[in-house]
Amino acid sequence: MKLTRVLLIALLIAVPLAGCGKTDVDPSDVPSAHVSGTVLNLTGSSTGFQFTVGGTLIRGNGSSQFRDASGHVSTFAALDDGDSVDVAGRQEAGGSITATMITVTASGSAAGSGEGDGSGASPSPTPSPSPSPSPSPSPSPSPSPAPSPSPAPSPSPSPSPSPSPLSSVTGTIGTKAGSCPNLALTVGANLVVTNQSTGFSGGQCSGLNVDDVVTASGTVQGDGSFVASQITRQ
Repeated sequence: MKLTRVLLIALLIAVPLAGCGKTDVDPSDVPSAHVSGTVLNLTGSSTGFQFTVGGTLIRGNGSSQFRDASGHVSTFAALDDGDSVDVAGRQEAGGSITATMITVTASGSAAGSGEGDGSGASPSPTPSPSPSPSPSPSPSPSPSPAPSPSPAPSPSPSPSPSPSPLSSVTGTIGTKAGSCPNLALTVGANLVVTNQSTGFSGGQCSGLNVDDVVTASGTVQGDGSFVASQITRQ
């Protein structure tokens, strides 16, 4: 009888403990993100690549899927700088997005030229000048007719907008992507991009790491990204 009581007490204690430590992960807790814009600074291959859209760093890998404007399955090889895209993926802690689906809504040439969509209006024809009235006859010789006015010259095309003037930004490197000399860094709230023309002081390009304090001098582009001509490590 005593042994039966001991077994019953042990069973009553073990049942509540069996449920302890059980945790369920709600898929909705995983942060998701969606951005649209123009592809800039595309680097990498189908197994690992990156580019920027509107100042946001996009990363992809072999699991990222691609579709064209018609909804058909596409590949990384069809992606180019200047393409218009919709990107869906996972929001990372550093502000970047790991892409799960990239849809190319317009290629770089079609987005830039506007051909085939009928949106470009044809220029209005230049009106023909009205003939000058003939002078009334008189005993004196008729004067020579006035020359026809020359058509007005076509207006000169508006100059393309030039990049913003040189500027600089100082802060801590939050994220680092790419390989030298083509890096994409977040310095504070700014996306800083380097290339073969970027100079480095206080250390080499390969020596830059997350949490380093740097000063980047360069040019702010129209999409908000910052192309560095010089990076100084503090």
